Amino acid sequence: MKKIFLFVLIIGFILPLFSCKTLEVHSCLPIYAMDTTIEVTLYNDKDADKHYNEVKKIYQRYDKISSDFVSNEEKNSLYDLNEKRQIEANPELKELLEVSLEYMEKTDGYFNVFMGRLTHLWKDALKDGMILEDSVIVEELEIIEHTTLDIREDKITLNGEGNVDLGGIAKGYATEKAKLYLEEEGVNNFLINAGNSNVVFGKKGKDSFRIALQKPYQNENICIVEQENQAIGTSSGKYQNTIVNGIRYHHLLNAFTGKPSLLYDNINVMTKNSIECDVYATALFSMPLEQIKEFCMAKGIDVLVWKENDILYQTGGWNVCTK
Repeated sequence: MKKIFLFVLIIGFILPLFSCKTLEVHSCLPIYAMDTTIEVTLYNDKDADKHYNEVKKIYQRYDKISSDFVSNEEKNSLYDLNEKRQIEANPELKELLEVSLEYMEKTDGYFNVFMGRLTHLWKDALKDGMILEDSVIVEELEIIEHTTLDIREDKITLNGEGNVDLGGIAKGYATEKAKLYLEEEGVNNFLINAGNSNVVFGKKGKDSFRIALQKPYQNENICIVEQENQAIGTSSGKYQNTIVNGIRYHHLLNAFTGKPSLLYDNINVMTKNSIECDVYATALFSMPLEQIKEFCMAKGIDVLVWKENDILYQTGGWNVCTK
């Protein structure tokens, strides 16, 4: 008998349907890290406690180095870099920053790690029911353009007046590290639901997962897709948005205009790599639709683009998507 597992992406609950005779399910305690409740489920794993604890350590480690709100014990977090402009090189932050810069190039700048100041200004403005003035945005874009990173073996230096924001990559990066750890340990049956935007899952034998992609502003599904050994990332304004003068604004900024991108309501990206899912979902949210099509074809990734009540575009990997 084929065993199916169903959970809703974005809402974040998992409903495993299984035969107790053939499958042992270890639903581990939730991990709170990176402003997210992360759910780890392991199947037929005799070392489930050990593997859960290692996955927890991975998320906690990257939480401590990637936050731009708080420092860490070693004073070498992203927050410390933004505050002091130069820090001792934490090896993991160093690698994360190097990978982030690589993805800036791969996305032609639509993913930009130097948006930190502008992102905070928009969040503060929207919290007060306001939008940023164009003059402020123009000034901040000029600052972003002239901000760079100098990454060396012993030091990381932030040049210019801009701040680094790793919100579009850090969680996907940690999720990919967790997945790689499990695979290296020979764990093939697993599901990691990292909150509202990242999920990674495997498969063994006849087991598979059915993933429900939810409409961002309605309690309904876009569709349900059955897949294995994949990662899915989502960008949506659902959880951080404010309506100002009848327009819904959110935290997803276009790196070129400096304003929230209002082209789409939801972008789902599916690849085998959680970093790609996280970064590309962020980048594609600001691209015109024709550019999305060209980009996804060139990169060989699957995307589903949703606006209001329609699928504007979907690639072949979603062909198994059903209502």
